[in-house]
Amino acid sequence: MFCRVHHAGVGVRDMEKALSFYRQLLGLRVLHDFQGEDPTLERWKNRPVNARVVLLGTKGGESYIKLVQILRSDYPDSAYEVPPNRRWGDIEYCEFCFRVLNVEKTFNELVSKGARSAMELTKFAVTGKDEGDVVSAYAYLRDPDGALVEFSQVWQDRQKAGIEENFTGIITLAHVGLGVTDMERSIVFYKDILGFRKVIYDIEGQSAMSKMVGEPLTRRIVMLGSEHGMSTIELIQAFPPYRPRIRAAEARWGNIGAMEMGVEVKDIDKICQSLSKRGIQFINPPSYKEEMKAKYAYIRNPDGLETELIEYLR
Repeated sequence: MFCRVHHAGVGVRDMEKALSFYRQLLGLRVLHDFQGEDPTLERWKNRPVNARVVLLGTKGGESYIKLVQILRSDYPDSAYEVPPNRRWGDIEYCEFCFRVLNVEKTFNELVSKGARSAMELTKFAVTGKDEGDVVSAYAYLRDPDGALVEFSQVWQDRQKAGIEENFTGIITLAHVGLGVTDMERSIVFYKDILGFRKVIYDIEGQSAMSKMVGEPLTRRIVMLGSEHGMSTIELIQAFPPYRPRIRAAEARWGNIGAMEMGVEVKDIDKICQSLSKRGIQFINPPSYKEEMKAKYAYIRNPDGLETELIEYLR
């Protein structure tokens, strides 16, 4: 069974600099910090690589951020340097979003403390069944390596969520956003195959993200959720004349910037057998991570992006 979005994986150049952003500035807490020979890169070059992997949690504690730094300086296949002009809507993991209770106050506080703004606060109206028009908002920062970090307003009962009255920061990971080349094909993969069957919205038209990419942008966005968790998947397909960048052939696990999504599962061996019968491409079969007490496997989505499947063995 597919449970929920487990994490967004982010490649970094300097772990301490990244931690000063995610831990000290954003207030995430370190749950796991591993350094050593990581077998993950055996999928490409038949040998492990020396890496540091840090898992960070949020107030809500449902989904996580995984930071990865490749350390071995003499390794010939170090992390691919993502082009600095990478844009929202490119065919890759292009953003991840945190859910907050007061996006304007949270965003302004972070910018005042030195965070780099990527797009100013944008407000919009959503129509609820009972509330009428409710104004919500979102804003973007860039982490030290340029990865897009979104902050999105959430309307949530503080007491029910176990959040203090004066808390204004990050609650949890809201979604992972990725660019796709064929929306219907991607919906089949994430909805029908991976089990994110709840269509939260499906919208098409002009986008306010034109302000970020610097040209008119028409797109279709489909938000998919699971009945087992709050975090969601945002699929983004941009339409001509906007030309999203196709993922570089040399890109790999450990890329600088957002580079993978993790999905928590139960009975990973059975799931992998089922996926294999459906023709899903595996990068590696189920393997055991001693430091995590978990089994994991990697598959590719229809555009070749890596998705980790992970099962904790408690």
